[in-house]
Amino acid sequence: MRNRTITKAVMVGSLAALTGCQFQPSVRPIPWPTLGSAAPTLDPRYSTPEPIPTAFPSAVMPTPTPIPTVVPFRPFEDLDCRPPMLGDAEFGYCRDALSDGYYIWARCSQPCPEWPYPGVEWRNVGESSGLRDFMQLIEDRDDALTARRSALGSGFKFLGIDGTIAALGWPTAECIVGGELTLGTSCVRFVLALIAAGTVGIIGFNQAGEFSRQADESGQSAREVFEELGP
Repeated sequence: MRNRTITKAVMVGSLAALTGCQFQPSVRPIPWPTLGSAAPTLDPRYSTPEPIPTAFPSAVMPTPTPIPTVVPFRPFEDLDCRPPMLGDAEFGYCRDALSDGYYIWARCSQPCPEWPYPGVEWRNVGESSGLRDFMQLIEDRDDALTARRSALGSGFKFLGIDGTIAALGWPTAECIVGGELTLGTSCVRFVLALIAAGTVGIIGFNQAGEFSRQADESGQSAREVFEELGP
């Protein structure tokens, strides 16, 4: 009973003490920094990377180099020529229509100077022993080229005949009868015809090669004389 009385007294005293107290607020405003006119500074670790330059910017494209046009040399039309005239676009001569001299031209043995027609140069010369030597070499070269064309034609012609004989003569040659090789008259004639036409064709090609070599030698000699005749 005594303990219960003490407990009640303590509770009543505590309530009286709380009732006599008043709550005093103690809240302070949080100071916030004020942004000025300057832009905020970014951390350099998170800055925007600069673009990587390209080899060819899209605004500037490389201009392709134009390919020069090669103009063929037609000496008898491009020069003031009159007879006598002989040669081709690589080696030749003609009489100057406006003087008593001659035009001579030759293929370059090394890179030529800046001429209108690459690979060939020409000059105007007068009568001399060197000019006559040059003219003779041009005639020899022209003869060799003509013979070369004739030999090539003969070679192609007879090889064509050889092929025709092989295609048309084989069915009637009777070189193989019953799966066995025979040497009958028709077969012998067939083989001899093939050999003859093929041989003539090969001879034509061999002759063409020889004439081509002669033409090259005459052209090289003509080039040497051309240089001796002076610029």
